[in-house]
Amino acid sequence: MPEKKIQYVGMCPVCGEALNYGNSEFEDDQLYYEVSCSCGFEGKEWYSLTFGEITSDGEELPLIWEVTCPCNTIVEVEDGCIGECPNCGTQLDDKGNIV
Repeated sequence: MPEKKIQYVGMCPVCGEALNYGNSEFEDDQLYYEVSCSCGFEGKEWYSLTFGEITSDGEELPLIWEVTCPCNTIVEVEDGCIGECPNCGTQLDDKGNIV
């Protein structure tokens, strides 16, 4: 059985030279780039996508933490701030500590 070659990003799996990149397409939770090489190889270079973060153009988004009050109510607290439980009035910091 032939050995499978180790594949490296940006390098041709046939000759090892740098790949030329073409168009890219999303397919489900993956992205691929059309690639080609001067040796004649043509194919697709695939990437798996995972959620990173949500950003805003020009406005910083607040980081919100969900903490559990001693009365078992979930309270949303902005990073570095203090929140109040709507059920019992307990004040909690963004780590869930009573203040």
